[in-house]
Amino acid sequence: MSSQGPGPSETGDPRSSMLGGGLLQALMRVPASRGAVAVMRHSARDDITDIRDAPFVPLNEAGMEAARAFGAALPKGRRLVLRHSPIPRCEQTATQILLGYGGGASEGPDEGLGIPYVLDLSGLVALAGQMGQREFATRWFKDDLAPGVVQPSAVAARALATLATERLERADAGDIHLLVSHDWNVLLLRERLMGIALQEVGWLAFLDGVVFDREAMAPKPEISLYWGAERSSRL
Repeated sequence: MSSQGPGPSETGDPRSSMLGGGLLQALMRVPASRGAVAVMRHSARDDITDIRDAPFVPLNEAGMEAARAFGAALPKGRRLVLRHSPIPRCEQTATQILLGYGGGASEGPDEGLGIPYVLDLSGLVALAGQMGQREFATRWFKDDLAPGVVQPSAVAARALATLATERLERADAGDIHLLVSHDWNVLLLRERLMGIALQEVGWLAFLDGVVFDREAMAPKPEISLYWGAERSSRL
């Protein structure tokens, strides 16, 4: 929910300088002969000064334009499918990406892309407001929060990964499935499943995300996770 931070490292690819460039690079790592699924952050919005207002802050004009540009930069000739968090700015992001791409389909909202890991919303608002977003996230990822506010971060990360991998198993060759969510959710995947620490690379940029790739390897398919042009891990 924090403002944009630094994204993946520059690689000389002109896409890396645009909002969402790191995610485009990660998607290009998946061969067109396989489907790809990305869990991604929504596009740009104005700063949230009070966490209680977080659900109601829409994309700003720059965010709308950036989402369309991201859609226009996606590989052409592929089946594009989007699903999004119930929060309106995620739906806005999905809509603008489809407009930029010039086609594709939205399958609507999915609660699993929202904040299903929150057990006590008022407690979360109080704690995050007191600590600040970055400290709250850092302590959550280290399981250093009082119980009963949010699920353990490993549990939440696995649930989100399951949502992505189930969709990946249904994807046809060449499909691109974009699951538009929030910074905390992508940070969960990046830190808990990829081992990329928030302290190492900073907060997540708008339109950045983690890509899931299902490789057909013996004795069974393996799932690879990509962030940017260089970082990867096995699920």
